[in-house]
Amino acid sequence: MTALSPLLPLPLTPETVSTLLAAQSDESDVLSWLSQLQPEVLTPQDWLLLAQGVRNAGQAMAALPFDAMDVCGTGGSGVSSLNTSTMVALALAAMPESVKNVPPVVKFGNRAVSSKSGSFNFLEALGIAPTALNEVPAALEKNKVAFVYAPDTYPGLARLQVYRKQLAKPTAFNSLGPLLNPFLPSYQLMGISNVSALNAFPDVLPLLNPRLHRGLLVRSQSGLDELHPWEPATLRWVSGDLPALKLDRKFTTLWPFDEHPLPQAPDFSTLTAADNARLWQAMAEGSSGVVIENSADSALLQIARAMVALNAGAALWLCQSVHSLEEGLELALGVLASGDAWALSQRLARLPA
Repeated sequence: MTALSPLLPLPLTPETVSTLLAAQSDESDVLSWLSQLQPEVLTPQDWLLLAQGVRNAGQAMAALPFDAMDVCGTGGSGVSSLNTSTMVALALAAMPESVKNVPPVVKFGNRAVSSKSGSFNFLEALGIAPTALNEVPAALEKNKVAFVYAPDTYPGLARLQVYRKQLAKPTAFNSLGPLLNPFLPSYQLMGISNVSALNAFPDVLPLLNPRLHRGLLVRSQSGLDELHPWEPATLRWVSGDLPALKLDRKFTTLWPFDEHPLPQAPDFSTLTAADNARLWQAMAEGSSGVVIENSADSALLQIARAMVALNAGAALWLCQSVHSLEEGLELALGVLASGDAWALSQRLARLPA
């Protein structure tokens, strides 16, 4: 593990981080510290200590009695406001029983800081409430998905979010979220927009999550924190028996329906939570779904569906439900076409808050 960076404004220890997250911390101190906490200067050891400090200031949770998965992106790319990972979580939870070895998804997330729609903005637009922390195990067994709202576990992060918006520039906290799932899922599909974090997290993740079986870290060429059907991507496995893997081809080579070629990538950067909810219904309601007649919106929907299916396929590949990314992609497209993912969304929206 690389030594601490000499460029940080004060010693980075779990105790320092916990103090700065506490309500009694001075606003100017927090803003000064945040402004200098840039991902590019952090070593793997810094990332580890930062995550440990946030965890120490949060609420510890009992280990789940079964395997679970998280699919979570760091955000911060400025490229997309499509809530891909949350849509992937719903698609995975809707997989039929015939698809084996799909663990339930304990989706960790937050509201938007640097984008127009975070996970919980999107879920709110769908009418889906956060899962109470004490109800997570039961929700995973019943619904195969639970949504863990970060400030419920880490109240200091909610306070910090105000300061991060004041700064209006990325800090290390833009990349930290996927390391903080308090339920220590056995499988983690982690999208990372920052190159420094991508290089550091393969060393850090196993130290923070002793229950981890396998992890897969992904970054597309543009910095997008997920796989994109038009872009080359870097994929890095986190496991004792798998080497780092870099894929340098566009994923359109995996698209199984040549008679329906993908359009050029539209602009996802302006999508609101309501836009995401509309797109999700259109792609997940199946063959009887919402009809989108506008050509620009149709292209948006096609690429959004491809992104969700591609990343869901990667999650199935990660947990060894399938033997290849291609096989996972086809299964994910199938569950979206079936309407089961939208039916699950509607059922979750009817649950009491």
